[in-house]
Amino acid sequence: MTATSAVPPSGSLILAINGTTVAKDLDIFARAGGKDRALVETFVVDAPEGTIRLSVPRVTSDHATLAAVELRDSAGKVVRAVFRDKRHTDPAGNVWRPISQQEDDYWKRTLLPQSNGRDAMARCVVLLTTGGGDAEQMAAFLAAQGLVTYSGPVGPSGPSWMGFWFFGRKHGLLAGLPSDCVLDWPYQIASGNGLMLSGSGVESVIGYGKDHDPNVGVAAAIIPLAGVKLCSWGCPDSWIPS
Repeated sequence: MTATSAVPPSGSLILAINGTTVAKDLDIFARAGGKDRALVETFVVDAPEGTIRLSVPRVTSDHATLAAVELRDSAGKVVRAVFRDKRHTDPAGNVWRPISQQEDDYWKRTLLPQSNGRDAMARCVVLLTTGGGDAEQMAAFLAAQGLVTYSGPVGPSGPSWMGFWFFGRKHGLLAGLPSDCVLDWPYQIASGNGLMLSGSGVESVIGYGKDHDPNVGVAAAIIPLAGVKLCSWGCPDSWIPS
């Protein structure tokens, strides 16, 4: 976790793992000692279902950014993942793989209705993607389950002289942010892509288009899934609603 503002923020956040609060009133700026300094927090939790769900239930000011996560199980297996597009090698020589390139298909087990068990209730699962290959993999999986119709990505935005745009409609997912318009600087989206995805009950919240392409894709949507609302968010480098 890092604080990117040079001015000490007045807010803090709550961090939860598997629905249990592990850090309350966490002030990243104060704990890290200033701007652009990494804060490493370690927590020991139980994962009886073999799944770790990391969430930020509340942010009192600004927004939360998680840089990386390292998981160690009781057998000594270590998984290191970074929330970026490229691998990172730390000073100790450890390789951190992009979250989108992890080989485990844990996220599929989370989405399958028969795997939700007692959790299959009126709740929302947020699936964050880079908007690239991982988003395409998610869409293809949902299509294979008969939950959506998917015909591929629109394609990346391309060189800087090629225009692209994201646009969002008024929706609770964008509460407190500009909507019913093209998404401007508050979203801080640096590049583009979208999925040509549709389906019964699917709520398209953010769309995507680019120069010289008639196709319009979906970048963020709410997808009904056996009593669970799946929020798919795939706007590259964007600010994410907390």
